[in-house]
Amino acid sequence: MHGAGELPDLSHLASHVGAVDEAAPWQAAVHLQEMHSRGLAYDYLSALRRNAPPDCPRISDKQPLNFVHLAFVALLFPNARVIHCRRDMRDNALSIWMENFNADQRYATDFADLAFFIAQERRLMAHWNSVLPLRILDVRYEDVVADLEGQARGLIDFLGAPWDERCLHFHQQDRVVQTPSRWQVRQPIYSKSVGRWTHYREYLPELEIAFAEMEKA
Repeated sequence: MHGAGELPDLSHLASHVGAVDEAAPWQAAVHLQEMHSRGLAYDYLSALRRNAPPDCPRISDKQPLNFVHLAFVALLFPNARVIHCRRDMRDNALSIWMENFNADQRYATDFADLAFFIAQERRLMAHWNSVLPLRILDVRYEDVVADLEGQARGLIDFLGAPWDERCLHFHQQDRVVQTPSRWQVRQPIYSKSVGRWTHYREYLPELEIAFAEMEKA
């Protein structure tokens, strides 16, 4: 297995198809011809394998915004397995808010925007689950913290791969990680981030207000 990191290529391909056919990126899948789709699939696989070991049978792309393009994925790679990672909404929002993302991700600095974004992500994922033939596994952060081995074994089984004890010692791997989680993956599983938002409730009332309003909707 190889983790390719957070690749921009899927989004770029979907946007390119949308630009050619004058369609929004989320509509790109319905505009593809068979030969064109094969070419796009080849381009994406080439990007996916860019730094992977030769003949690696399983490669992950953990770009969080790939969820927008799952109809596109279903057309290009009908046998793909999708791992949908979920977390307490307020903890998730706080983690994003505290990260220094680039200026294009303006929603990351506003709790109301974050609440809206997370609500739309969940709405879209519920839709994909109901209409796409893709196999999608929901993995909750809190469940992983509570039972790493059980969750890891379930995930490996979902991927159709043999179990390897090294899955429980991920923090001892020495491969390069260039995403914001690079420091966390060098540590064993810890529980201090579960319910973390409650420690900031007094100082960030707008966080609780934003999600309270979302839950009323």
